Amino acid sequence: MNGKYVMIFSIFTIIVLFLVSGCVANMSSEELQNRLISANNNIDTYSGQMNMDIKMTGADSAGGAINYHLESTFSIDSPNKKMAIIGSMKMEAGGVKQDIDMETYIVDDYVYTKSMNTWIKMQMDAKMWEEQDQVEQITKLIESGSLKQLNDENLNGKSYYVMEIIPDPEELGKMVLDQQQDSRIKQMVDFENAIKSYKAKIWVNKETFVMEKSEVKTVLEIDLNDLDPEGKKTGKLVLDYSTTMTFDKINEPVNINLPEEAKNAQDLSEISANIANQNANNLDASGMDNMEMPDINMEDVPDFDMGDNPFK
Repeated sequence: MNGKYVMIFSIFTIIVLFLVSGCVANMSSEELQNRLISANNNIDTYSGQMNMDIKMTGADSAGGAINYHLESTFSIDSPNKKMAIIGSMKMEAGGVKQDIDMETYIVDDYVYTKSMNTWIKMQMDAKMWEEQDQVEQITKLIESGSLKQLNDENLNGKSYYVMEIIPDPEELGKMVLDQQQDSRIKQMVDFENAIKSYKAKIWVNKETFVMEKSEVKTVLEIDLNDLDPEGKKTGKLVLDYSTTMTFDKINEPVNINLPEEAKNAQDLSEISANIANQNANNLDASGMDNMEMPDINMEDVPDFDMGDNPFK
């Protein structure tokens, strides 16, 4: 190639690179937000890791703290509504420590959870699935709010935009409210006002605009009197938690198979029915068969941890 043409080609390449980099560098927060939303709304499958620390105070009469530390790996297949979470939880309260291994699967519209070596299953509804898709939840907060661009970072050889999410308070409160499984708590607590602080940072791949890491820190403060219909409890229940999640294998095939032992899981609705029957039989045996028994529904059964959601 003629030297003159080499020079022209080199100058042209430099100009193109300058213009492209200039477009990215000068991209407004709104443009970044739109590209981020578009890229993350097109994610079908992903895997990742999660670390969560929770400190709860005011839950017992002694006023001591209960600390939880959770570590887990997860895989999500959104089109087929399949999920797998495998992890462990360490709990410490009043000097007593306990380690619990946990597994949760969503397969064929059922949630299977193993805790304390026991498998339980319950039927899943559409809203329950939405609550488990972490990328979708964060994307909804981004859509309703705004982003504050922080200093870029390089992690593991990749370049990232680092942004702080400024969520819409009403949407954030609605998200926390929707995550509650107990309708009584939904009616008793104003979650929008219960959120005392919320800070979320995300790391967005500069090449794909896909979110590959998130950090969320939240403090909730609930008046115990709101949780007691008789109004006898006083003080505050404070839930302080921080969560770090990383996402990888984005839009790559994921292999989610229900373990053989989980196929014999006890159905939560059957457990509820057995409890009701047992209570009725006990009353009959004690000569109190004329006493009216209260209805037992899913809300009266202790909640089973889905693995990712500290608000349940």
